[in-house]
Amino acid sequence: MNTNTKDMLLQSGYEIFYEKGYHGAGLNDILKKAGVPKGSFYHYFENKEAFLVEVLQYYKQKAREGMSPFLMDKDKPALERFRAYIGGMIEGCEVCSCTGGCFFGNMAQEMSDSSEVVRESIQGGIQAWYQGLEQFFIAAQKEGTLSSEYCTNELANMFVDGWQGALLRMKVEKTTEPLHRFLNGFLKILSM
Repeated sequence: MNTNTKDMLLQSGYEIFYEKGYHGAGLNDILKKAGVPKGSFYHYFENKEAFLVEVLQYYKQKAREGMSPFLMDKDKPALERFRAYIGGMIEGCEVCSCTGGCFFGNMAQEMSDSSEVVRESIQGGIQAWYQGLEQFFIAAQKEGTLSSEYCTNELANMFVDGWQGALLRMKVEKTTEPLHRFLNGFLKILSM
């Protein structure tokens, strides 16, 4: 079997789960989108739940790749890079007409109470995200643009918690205003 087939299944699974949710996504939808036969799916994945766990890992890697250029760019101050990174996420929400939100958040709401293995995978993905975000705050403290009195881990966790709430409001209100409002409020806290 071609490893490209597995990647096509993971990408297609991510897109279908993101659009329809876990319970709304049928295996046939995923296979059709990937353009592969059912046997290919079962060659790589035991069942749909095991597939979701791997899709979550796939998404975690893609999210890390999306954040990496902002973390690595040392030509700009850390908080400016953080704002640009989050600004890009807001633009993505605008392009998607305020639908979707965060894949981890969506799957957490749908699956955390029904599958321990999925819940643990989501938890690992969210943890990786806030650890990445924390790197912006650590760098800002080293630059002297963020008070050393702040606990960078708490800031990263507070951002993730608030961002998830703002995403829910965005989906309900069909506007990115909650995201802008939260980001601006969070940045004001950092400047105190």
